[in-house]
Amino acid sequence: MGGPSTPTDLKGEILDNDDFLVRWRRPGRPAGPLGGYMVSWKCPGAEEMSAITTENQLALKDLPNKGTNCTFLVKGFNLGPWDHQFVGDSAEFTFQLPERSPLSFFEDHDEDSPPPRA
Repeated sequence: MGGPSTPTDLKGEILDNDDFLVRWRRPGRPAGPLGGYMVSWKCPGAEEMSAITTENQLALKDLPNKGTNCTFLVKGFNLGPWDHQFVGDSAEFTFQLPERSPLSFFEDHDEDSPPPRA
């Protein structure tokens, strides 16, 4: 038993609540029972983060640095005898997070408090 092949069709999208959804298709060659996926992401100026999921998608909250390019990696893994993990190769893509518009900034602003300073 070895690691699965690379997940395919890796994509990302911004959801209505500003969460970011990463989704992919399962590897064409799972090479055994697929245990799940390791997802990691890195945005400039922030530390690398990671999560494990058994789904073909992962919703991420509060990504830092709007307006920057964040890199996402997804790799599948199999669980072998004695809980040994066989990890496959990573699929990778970069996504530019949109900047927050000035209008949405002021929509969140309380009218009774002073405006923010630049």
